[in-house]
Amino acid sequence: MSVYPVQGFGRQQGKGKGVLMPKMKVEVFTLDIETEFVLGTILDVTRQGHFGDGKIAVIPVDDVIRIRTGEKGAKAVF
Repeated sequence: MSVYPVQGFGRQQGKGKGVLMPKMKVEVFTLDIETEFVLGTILDVTRQGHFGDGKIAVIPVDDVIRIRTGEKGAKAVF
């Protein structure tokens, strides 16, 4: 998991139209079998029902290689 302070804009109740607002970007990398659990956990913790709660994008990863050891696939994830 990585967390970054970022700036962006969207529909925050009419605030910030075209003006960059401070936000947080969280990237979580997980195995396919853990995806639903991770998504559910993120939603349970972050959903408040307000504008600005955020979005989740699920993006497939074709392969992973640990540079130090050359391990590939699931072995390289953890």
